[in-house]
Amino acid sequence: MTSLPLMHGYKNSVSPLLIGSVSNLQMLPWQDNVSKHSKSGILLEELLIRANYTSDQSIKEFTTFLEMINNDIRSGTVVSGAALIERFNESKFRT
Repeated sequence: MTSLPLMHGYKNSVSPLLIGSVSNLQMLPWQDNVSKHSKSGILLEELLIRANYTSDQSIKEFTTFLEMINNDIRSGTVVSGAALIERFNESKFRT
């Protein structure tokens, strides 16, 4: 099974929850992972189907996370992935 790289997800407004999901995991030895760089063996559309996501849902989640990160930066709050996920799960934006 192949995966969609983080950088591809960021550049294409893919939800960080989708990029980090079990549906996007690929077990590789670290040497293979490093040599892979940002090459993708899967299309975003295939990952969306595999994870039962819609494109709109993914973009909405990406935008929400980006807004939360920008708000934290503006307010001088340390950006924490765990805190972001907790706030997202408690928010009205959760789909």
